[in-house]
Amino acid sequence: MNTSDEIAKQSLLARLAALGYEVGSLAELRNSGQRYSSAIAVLIEALGEIHDERSLKEVVRSLGVPWARPAAVAPLIALFHTCDGASDSDLRWAIGDALGATWDDAWFDDLATIAADPKYGRAREMLVLGFGRSKRREAADVLVSLLPDATVNGHAASALIKHPAPEAGPGLQALLNDRRPWARKAAAKALSKIAELSTADPARVDVDYAESLKWLHADLATRGPRAFDGTSREWSTSLDLPDWPGFAAYLAQHLEGEFIPPLGPKLVTVVENAPLDAEDFVDLATIMGFVRLGWFIGDVETVDVHLWGSDSVVALCDVWTNEQ
Repeated sequence: MNTSDEIAKQSLLARLAALGYEVGSLAELRNSGQRYSSAIAVLIEALGEIHDERSLKEVVRSLGVPWARPAAVAPLIALFHTCDGASDSDLRWAIGDALGATWDDAWFDDLATIAADPKYGRAREMLVLGFGRSKRREAADVLVSLLPDATVNGHAASALIKHPAPEAGPGLQALLNDRRPWARKAAAKALSKIAELSTADPARVDVDYAESLKWLHADLATRGPRAFDGTSREWSTSLDLPDWPGFAAYLAQHLEGEFIPPLGPKLVTVVENAPLDAEDFVDLATIMGFVRLGWFIGDVETVDVHLWGSDSVVALCDVWTNEQ
């Protein structure tokens, strides 16, 4: 590391300290358990100030967190294209990993272009996996097109678990004989999701969901008005649907109120039965005040969860995130 890079690195740590993040390294910041949202702008600035690959990679890794979205996405895409070194360098791999973690469909076309370009080799791996977080229906088309690409086809298969598409069948079948056990497992799971999709009765699911949701809103309507003040904050995450009951149980344990029986289990069931593209919310009374819980089913077996509540509620959810 040259003198100018060392100065830039120390300047970055000083600016972080001024924001309340007194750490000796960016690795310490990442592992601090803090949701360092206020540091994102400073970290983005550092992308243009630090040129030593090892130090720059640490900055990139620090931006590979959900709360860096959407601000970090465009700068990371730009750095992916312009950084020095081999087209599939460790730095580019780290950038691709960060882009997967901060996935934003507003940049879908740019991300799809990178994913489709074989010159970037394995640097695309985690970015391809990020297509599993996309809510765009075209994501399945991108992933199917990558199944013949031996460098990233295992990651494409993993993402196709979230986007089961019948046209992926032949490519996934071929992967069942792949030498990599994890790729074979991903292909088998994606194929099972396609099979489930072909045998499901969408009309029955929609009716069950609509009836359960109607009951839930009717029950809440009898419990009095809910009021939020101007201090409510938003917290969000994306969950595999099998993880939703565990998160709901965590909320029930700590927030109590209407998250516990008899209402809480009904809420869990409503979200579990929600069809693709379902989006709604409920306002619940808890020991930490009123909480708005919203959900969106962007793809099969995934639920985007949004909560609005007090600082204490957001901090509670952050603790859950850091324990995963």
